[in-house]
Amino acid sequence: MEMKRFLFRGDGNHEIGMGHIMRLFAIAARLKEKASISFCLLHSDERVFIFLRNNNLSYKVFKSEYSFIDYIEDNDVVIIDNYNYDNEKYHRIKRKNVRIVAILDTKLMKFPVDIIINHIPNWNLSEIEHFNYTKLFLGLDYCLIRPNFLRNQSPRMITHISDVVVGMGMSDSGFLLPNIIKILDEIDKIKRIYVVTGGINLHKNITYSSKVFFLDYINDNELIKLFDKVQLAIVPMSTLYMEALSRNTIVIGGYFVENQKVAYLNALSANLIYGIGDFNTLKKEKLISQINEIELHLPIVNNNRIGKGWNRLIKELELWIN
Repeated sequence: MEMKRFLFRGDGNHEIGMGHIMRLFAIAARLKEKASISFCLLHSDERVFIFLRNNNLSYKVFKSEYSFIDYIEDNDVVIIDNYNYDNEKYHRIKRKNVRIVAILDTKLMKFPVDIIINHIPNWNLSEIEHFNYTKLFLGLDYCLIRPNFLRNQSPRMITHISDVVVGMGMSDSGFLLPNIIKILDEIDKIKRIYVVTGGINLHKNITYSSKVFFLDYINDNELIKLFDKVQLAIVPMSTLYMEALSRNTIVIGGYFVENQKVAYLNALSANLIYGIGDFNTLKKEKLISQINEIELHLPIVNNNRIGKGWNRLIKELELWIN
């Protein structure tokens, strides 16, 4: 019997980062033994191709959004993580008698889809408009991160701050990280700074102290070990912040593009992060102030049991397989 087709539409490159691909992968990894998985790409680069091949996932590259829509067949399941999709495109797909999942990481929109997943915390449900048939999977119970991050979660007591991980994701142009590294490098109590990059070799052009370590293209298990090792993560409101929370690392969060701002404000109001606002205008005094604020509250016991809703989400998707 032929397996049900699940088409995952998203892209990743140095301009937009890998967040869309990682969120889609979080679902694909949990379904690939039960369904036919295919990633449908348009503006992705070699890093995405390598990542999918390394995880034994097939992909197809299209010339336009409409050539992808034409490729969709009746009874397919289409999972979309793409800012360019509007009501017109969703309606066009819906007419093909398919199931649609929309992954949103900004504000919620009323789209003609069967499921909306939005991992931003602290939604006011009374303000959300949606079709009666659309099921909502909202908040960090449905955080779209790689499965390994949610394994062996346990409470963590943090008594001091000496080791820090910093990352801006694959889309960092190279201007944000040096500023943060320089500030941390001048703080005596910070002994080790681990910089996770998307292959941007900043250390070739700038001289840092011996306490700065660059880690390019590390895999999920290596990143888990890193978050478990350090006490503090300084990251934007992307997949990185959810991965850090899942390991009960203290997070100083911020944003550097507009679509991260809603997640930032909601996480801040839920007391999930310490906030420093826009990374593009970050001042030394602000970052030092937040680190000092954290130290005033030590010891801190973190027990962020995020991802608790995954079983419900996967069971819902599996109903479409049978």
